[in-house]
Amino acid sequence: MNKLIPALLTATLIAPAFAHGDLKPMHGGVIAEGKHVTVELVAKTDSLDVYLTDHDKDIDAKGTSGEVILLSGSDKSDTKLAPAAGNQLSAKGSFKVGAGSKAIVKVSVPGKGDDQVRLSIK
Repeated sequence: MNKLIPALLTATLIAPAFAHGDLKPMHGGVIAEGKHVTVELVAKTDSLDVYLTDHDKDIDAKGTSGEVILLSGSDKSDTKLAPAAGNQLSAKGSFKVGAGSKAIVKVSVPGKGDDQVRLSIK
């Protein structure tokens, strides 16, 4: 038992080092970690914004493509994202979003590959 406690403490301290960084939303959205990137989705009724980071460093959205699939109750919508500025992908329009809505964000990032995350909007 005495050997188990130091091993567990060591594992607890090392495990966070493998994450993509701090999972705190920087833009007031919801955040999820994919295989290659961390995605923050800011969903509003008139816009969808996605911010991409890797290990707390912004990923330039230039050349990046993406898509958001929104599920709100029985409604489903697919929306293409376009690079906006810096690490932001964006889409303008009319979106049904609210507490309990779900989103699937798919991105293709040059040099990193394709990634997909699922998010729940609060």
